Amino acid sequence: MPESYSDAIERLARQLGLKPGCIEDLRALTRLRNLLVHRYWVIDDRKIHGDVGGSFKCSGELLKAVGEKYGEDQVFRGKAE
Repeated sequence: MPESYSDAIERLARQLGLKPGCIEDLRALTRLRNLLVHRYWVIDDRKIHGDVGGSFKCSGELLKAVGEKYGEDQVFRGKAE
């Protein structure tokens, strides 16, 4: 059982066969999410810009892999139902 949101993303990414570098980018993105949600008063704009840089490409790879394995209907596309 995953111990954290970051751990769950890492396990899923490994199971889907994503590259190690991409897995680390996804972990960094989940840490950034936690910072934004839980400690928003200590945000450094330069750090956010640097952290976000390549991580969204890996997010797309994760969503594509989930869609291929579990079906496109399992991937949120941002459209209202």
